[in-house]
Amino acid sequence: VINSSFFEGWSTTVEEAKAVGVALLLSDLPIHRDQVGDNATFFNPHDPVDSARVLSIEWARLPNNRNTVVESNFVRRNRTNRRDFALTFDAAAARTFSQNLKKAT
Repeated sequence: VINSSFFEGWSTTVEEAKAVGVALLLSDLPIHRDQVGDNATFFNPHDPVDSARVLSIEWARLPNNRNTVVESNFVRRNRTNRRDFALTFDAAAARTFSQNLKKAT
């Protein structure tokens, strides 16, 4: 995912890319660095030559232009996180339902 913004808030596209483990090429902005730490490649958004250089280097590094190992790891972790969230939510809902049922009887 390429996010070539000159200014940005907390980017949803960056969060979505992080969730599925795709490579990130981001404008070198403080908010992008806060959002991803060192887990992206940064380029100067005011320098099209730097942007092209970074894109060319990173594109060539990816097998079939994808990093399937990283993507698979993120997909697996995302699946685990969703399952854990669902189990936690289910337990909280069950406790709430049980408490309200006791109050009603």
